[in-house]
Amino acid sequence: MNEKRRVHIHVSVEDLEESMAFYNLQFGTKATKVKEDYVQWLVDDLSLNFAISTRGYEKGLNHFGIQYESDEALLEAQHDFEAAGVKGKEEEGA
Repeated sequence: MNEKRRVHIHVSVEDLEESMAFYNLQFGTKATKVKEDYVQWLVDDLSLNFAISTRGYEKGLNHFGIQYESDEALLEAQHDFEAAGVKGKEEEGA
């Protein structure tokens, strides 16, 4: 597989503005996407998709995953995992 992948980490936070200011400094760049309850950074030098939100979850790690560059690369990985007997949870449009 030659396509780029990123580690994806989503953390639920109490204060979005305060957390956004911290992570802007931590990553040395402004957020890639900012919504009312969600902020995302695509940090190329870390191959990282990092997101924070105030959505209805307990504070802390919301979820962890791997972001694939394309739907085709994701399908290829899914087939590889299934061939090895590993079944994952599908999330359309994630």
